[in-house]
Amino acid sequence: MSGVFGEPIHAYTAEQAEQDGALVRVPAELSQQPIYLTRALFELVEVPAGMEGTQDRMGRMADVVHMARLAFGGGDQSDRMRTNIRVILRGHGTVTVWGVMDGAGLTLMLPEDY
Repeated sequence: MSGVFGEPIHAYTAEQAEQDGALVRVPAELSQQPIYLTRALFELVEVPAGMEGTQDRMGRMADVVHMARLAFGGGDQSDRMRTNIRVILRGHGTVTVWGVMDGAGLTLMLPEDY
């Protein structure tokens, strides 16, 4: 895992971040490849009060994952980051989502999470 800067001093894996609650893994029903949402994005995916019955968390999460797949499906395939993913989440309007693909999979986040 050495690179331009040599060996890392410390590594924090996606699995550790999931255990700590910083990341939430998208259920396997939506993706067989690892996809994580930051805690802040996951909280936006929660169904707002009063919308229970018309929306559910899995459907809202599927919308975010679908838009990320579209964003990563085009453009420069060597670019492992997208900062232009737009998702409309009822109760929050249009939300800008960033995505980063790395060895752990795809991590989706709000810009302020980066």
